Amino acid sequence: ALEGSGLVWNHLRTIWFQQNMFGWAAGIKQGVFPICSGEGQVPWMNLDDAADASLALLLKGDSSWDNKVWTITGPELLTSAQVADIVSKALGKEIKFSSPTPEDQLKGLVGAGWPEWQARGVVELLGTFEKKQVEFVSPDFKTLTGKEGTKMADWFETVKASFV
Repeated sequence: ALEGSGLVWNHLRTIWFQQNMFGWAAGIKQGVFPICSGEGQVPWMNLDDAADASLALLLKGDSSWDNKVWTITGPELLTSAQVADIVSKALGKEIKFSSPTPEDQLKGLVGAGWPEWQARGVVELLGTFEKKQVEFVSPDFKTLTGKEGTKMADWFETVKASFV
């Protein structure tokens, strides 16, 4: 409806946020990163980068960016095993990656206090990672902001105290 309204519009599409790591803090504190993503690679992005992309769109002084869909991803593709290695290095202790079944992931998330509707949605999204359906890095963030997105290792260094 918005696209057909005649108004200027833009859509920012995102995939998976670095800040989602907080949902796995309990497991990481116990030395495990249990996420049912298999060997799929994910372009983890930072919420601050999404805000920067939004601001760039709002401040653009001409119409060259109007009426477009922008896909905002992180700057690198990482498997969950690679994320576990990044976390291990930052924390100075081994964090083991495990890829539970979707059913076990759902039970674990609900058991950790996630609302069931949200846990089901996350497990469904993680299934797209396992099936390698989001293995791409979009250039849109750099196009909008002129800079590279935040890398997982750089972001995790700023929040690692929450995972000890």
